[in-house]
Amino acid sequence: MNYVNGERLEQGMQSAGTFIRGLDAKAWHDPKDFPWLVRLAQAHEEIAAELDTVLADAEAAERKGTAVWAKAARAEAVAYGPNWRTLVLQDRGRWEPSNTQLFPKTTALLKKLKVPSSEVFLARQAPDTGIAAH
Repeated sequence: MNYVNGERLEQGMQSAGTFIRGLDAKAWHDPKDFPWLVRLAQAHEEIAAELDTVLADAEAAERKGTAVWAKAARAEAVAYGPNWRTLVLQDRGRWEPSNTQLFPKTTALLKKLKVPSSEVFLARQAPDTGIAAH
């Protein structure tokens, strides 16, 4: 059952776990409508390089980080598949200090661009496993 401010929602209504002002509810958006997204996409090589560095020394990342490549904690994420793992940088608007230190360039870029996020994570899964319908 969904509740908002202690009130039960009527059948068919849903509550939003995340809300971004100005983001309309539609299937597809033009990335050009979000300047921060265009700049983030342009930095994909820098972000990928930082990820490669972390993946190259997985033991160090697990020692330094928190819940590195953790299994899904919430039921809706379990539907992605049994091998779905995440490394959380931000959850419910709070940056995870040890994990953001693993990704200082990516974190700095997200903050500099003022990305309107409440959740930021990297995800991985075994090859050829796919993501279940959810």
